[in-house]
Amino acid sequence: MEREQAAGNLFAFTDVVAQENVTSVVEKNTFSINSVGDGENWFDHPNFTTIFKHSGYDVWMWDMQRTYMSKRLYTITVNAFIYNPEITRLSYTACNDSTFTYDMQLIDDFHKNVKPTKKHNLVVFHLMGQHVSFSRRYPRKSKYEKYHSADIKRTEKWMDKTKKWAIATYDNATLYNDAVMGHIFDLYRNKNAVVVYFSDHGEEIYDYRDQRGRHVSYAPSADMLRHQNEVPFVIWCSDRYKQLHPEIVNDIRAAVNRKFMTDNVGQTLLRLGRISTEYYRAERDVTSPRFTTRPRILYDHVDYDAVMAASKRR
Repeated sequence: MEREQAAGNLFAFTDVVAQENVTSVVEKNTFSINSVGDGENWFDHPNFTTIFKHSGYDVWMWDMQRTYMSKRLYTITVNAFIYNPEITRLSYTACNDSTFTYDMQLIDDFHKNVKPTKKHNLVVFHLMGQHVSFSRRYPRKSKYEKYHSADIKRTEKWMDKTKKWAIATYDNATLYNDAVMGHIFDLYRNKNAVVVYFSDHGEEIYDYRDQRGRHVSYAPSADMLRHQNEVPFVIWCSDRYKQLHPEIVNDIRAAVNRKFMTDNVGQTLLRLGRISTEYYRAERDVTSPRFTTRPRILYDHVDYDAVMAASKRR
């Protein structure tokens, strides 16, 4: 990632949050063109994938989590929305029908079996990333199994070898995730392509207290929000894309420190895809010079920026 950033291809945003810490809720508000900060509901607006397909794009949905623990409520909830028969018909050219153990396999399957024929394509890769259980997110006995409990130099009284192992496996999953992203960049390096990557939510892994996972109280602390809702958000542009769209690239570069929430990522995708639609709102698109900072309301009632400001005054 640092190599891509140094080369001027990758732009890492510094102040991005997710509105929830649950995939099923986040996906509804990221796929839909609604704005949570403006009090809009996801079910009152179309998905960005639907708009792309209606605009003439081929839209490819390759999803690691579609069959993951398929009988669990969180998978059923996501699939009932993403793969509703009518939404599927309106939104996707094709979806994967195979199951994979690791994210890299999903990426390779797409590039082996899909040969896009249209000039304009939107490809959505829904990865497992660093979702629990971390040790299952990367191939064992591989170069990605780099960190072990002995490498974690933490000294809190509640820290033990098992917790250090959990931290190490999370670090390994992050290492593998970076490799997956690098693989995607390489596959599109010689094309007119732009890649937007972000996590659906954060994850506590004994960062500042004796707790892992995602458990937010009704009145969450700044530390809780920092670890469970702040997310990585990057935009990568191929050299060819940079040559063809210098104005957009300059706007991306100027936007990296703006306050943003991922519920409005669809607006940014519409601009990057050069989609002309009544649903595009430049003031909600973080890359647009007309972007205006919106309230970042988490869990329907928590003002993220107010919580962070209050913590700094203490």
